[in-house]
Order: sequence, then C-alpha cells, then structure tokens
Amino acid sequence: MSTTGSIRDECGESSLSKKHHSCYSRGGGCVRLSLVLHGEAAWILCELRKRGVVRSYADCVNQAILLIYREVTEQDLRAARLKTLQNGLGRDEDK
Repeated sequence: MSTTGSIRDECGESSLSKKHHSCYSRGGGCVRLSLVLHGEAAWILCELRKRGVVRSYADCVNQAILLIYREVTEQDLRAARLKTLQNGLGRDEDK
C-alpha cells in the first residue's frame, strides 16, 4: 500500500506541529487530505464503496480513522489493566 499527498488543517498549516491546537481538540476543527491511493488500499476502498459499506471515499477514510483510534484506545486500556494487575500481584507476593 502506498499513498502520496499532503495534509492541511483549517489553519492552513502543512506540518503536524501546530501552534493552533483548536484543530486537534476532540470533536473540533478539520483536516483536509489530498491523497492518491495505490494497490490494495485503492482496491479495498473501491470495493467497499461498490458494496455500499461506505457512502463515499471520504466516509471510508473517516470510518477507518475512527476504527484505528478505537483500536489503539482499547489497546492502551488493556495495557493499563495488565500493568495494574501486575502491580497488584507484586504487592501480594511481598506479604
């Protein structure tokens, strides 16, 4: 999978280190993507649209980002729970 393109936010910035954090506050702001997909990613995108799973290419990208965010958040939660359990077990062994 390869992509080419640029990222621009509502502030007109083209880098990810921002002075204006309003673009990145949860639920606020916008980011404009201009990209070209090649290979498997392009095929999957077209297939999902043909099957009616997504309404548009933008909808697909939006859903993918939300899914990735959800997965990463769940992974972080699992890691935190594991750390908590390990810390709790360590204390029990000291007794």
